[in-house]
Amino acid sequence: MNRREKFKEQLKKKSKFETIKSLMMTFTATVTAVVAIAVLVPSSPKATIESVKVFTSDIVYQVNVTDSDGAITNDTLKVVLENQSEYYEVLLEPGLSAGSFSNLNSNTQYTLSVRYDKGFGLEKLATETIKTIEKDGAAFLGVSIIDPNYDYYIPYQLDIYYTNQLLTYQNLVLYVALVPYYQVDDPIYEPYMINLEGTTSITLDVMNENTRVYAYLEATTTTNETVILDTIEFQTPLSIYASLYVDQITPDGFGVSFYSDYSSATDISYEIIIKQNNQTIKTVIPPTFVEGTQHSEELLMIDGLRPETLYTIELYATYQDPNTLQTVTQLLETLEETTIAKFSYTIDIVDLGDMLEVTIILDDPGHNYQIAYYTAYQPAEEYDTWLDYNESPFNMVDNEKITTLLIPKTYPLPYYIEIGLTSQTDYRYYITIRTING
Repeated sequence: MNRREKFKEQLKKKSKFETIKSLMMTFTATVTAVVAIAVLVPSSPKATIESVKVFTSDIVYQVNVTDSDGAITNDTLKVVLENQSEYYEVLLEPGLSAGSFSNLNSNTQYTLSVRYDKGFGLEKLATETIKTIEKDGAAFLGVSIIDPNYDYYIPYQLDIYYTNQLLTYQNLVLYVALVPYYQVDDPIYEPYMINLEGTTSITLDVMNENTRVYAYLEATTTTNETVILDTIEFQTPLSIYASLYVDQITPDGFGVSFYSDYSSATDISYEIIIKQNNQTIKTVIPPTFVEGTQHSEELLMIDGLRPETLYTIELYATYQDPNTLQTVTQLLETLEETTIAKFSYTIDIVDLGDMLEVTIILDDPGHNYQIAYYTAYQPAEEYDTWLDYNESPFNMVDNEKITTLLIPKTYPLPYYIEIGLTSQTDYRYYITIRTING
């Protein structure tokens, strides 16, 4: 579809758019105003020890930490394993973490805890007492994204610990189910045989569509019983599908269309920031949609800008990370567009009975508009019905751009007619200059 056809199609579809508290303590001689200022102290993170597996000289753990107030800063969160004579620690990030402590003493009691440095001392968020024992088994050592520069698929690595020195098991199988956001029931598990003792790594390509990953380790004993030795569940980083398009450019602003696809249960709010020379000029909140894929047919108008000026248009999303519960603001898209030059016009409308004769004289220094057009609509509750369209090019007469439109008045009542200007070269250069109701 060429630009002129796209513009005409757009016109057919276009709809009508339009504490601080003060406490006063009075004394007989003096009056003292006491102002109480509330200091917001972030809530402590919350931690759970999801799983602890103990073996002869190894302890494997899974911990989950959420931080809704963003209290955690760099190197302030850790998992600690200790007793009276030993101390080990590993730094953590918010979210699900799996790891291990190795080369420990056998038949020894330890305390495993998740700790957070508040700036004036460590706070224990979760703790569990355990004891190393001689035992066969398997556990998840960790989950990591191999390459952060992913696109449609996210490359994950699952690290697995397996020991079978007592010959308790005949085999070990990893089962993995990849469940996209739109699937609710009946996950399909794929098996992976684990043949070697020690640490084994399995790579997975997971679709980048807010996918949940369910995995478990199942072993068969020498008596042919099947047992589940460990489980793990995690979600891919939140993927947001939203776009912004500039569909109209005028001397004082832009008309933009906003697209969002709710492919997650996470609530997401959006805002559009308009900048000039890195300075924020205006903030606009796009329309919100309840569910499903939404693409508004009505343009969101951003006006009050200066002609012939370059602007940066940025689309941001703010949400609560489903894994860490931290509030995140993410830049989704950056556009650069320039408003066009100012123009002026005179319009003369003559009623000829069954039609209107519309003459337009245009002063257009930027020569952005080469055509005058009209579009007739019939109003309706949801979407106005397109009735007719016609156009006429401008001609140069005595150094003036001039044209005439002949518009019928024979449309079924009620109707309205929009008269506008458009470009031959850029479908985004169009503007309505007059509306006539019939």
